[in-house]
Amino acid sequence: MESTTQPSSSLARQGSARHDAHLPAARHALRRLARRGARFARSALAGAAATLTDLGVLAVLVGLFGVGARVANVPALLAGAVVQFVGNRHFAFRARHGSLRRQLFWFCLVELVTLGLNGLVYDFGAARLPLGAGGAVALRAVVSATVFLGWSYPMWKRVFRTPAPGPTGAGLAGAA
Repeated sequence: MESTTQPSSSLARQGSARHDAHLPAARHALRRLARRGARFARSALAGAAATLTDLGVLAVLVGLFGVGARVANVPALLAGAVVQFVGNRHFAFRARHGSLRRQLFWFCLVELVTLGLNGLVYDFGAARLPLGAGGAVALRAVVSATVFLGWSYPMWKRVFRTPAPGPTGAGLAGAA
């Protein structure tokens, strides 16, 4: 009777060992997911600050200075882009140690596409809707959120990626 219980308990231990072997990988995956979620949340906060800047400039230009919504669109977007770069580089992606020149170059290219997408979609709506200050701001919010999720954030993950630190003592000679 004992001989039949030993193999089954041995099998139980082996199954448990296999299960335990997956725990570090699962913990690692959860930590990685948490880091990605936190980075996305920080980028969303930087984006919120940039959007508030954009919306504020748009509302002031349209509401206080009487500038047309279509004309006020560009300076509002540019003001938001400055806030976006600083917020993403320093806060969201924590990439201040990456190459500023490279990040700025690629960010500007991504933002040119972003500006084009925001501008074209916003203009499409603004040309077809009667917009006062409130409507201009509402349209900008919807367009900006859509472009952020579909284009900007995925591209910024590449722009603000910093090289992983190599093993200590590894020189450039091994890269040749």
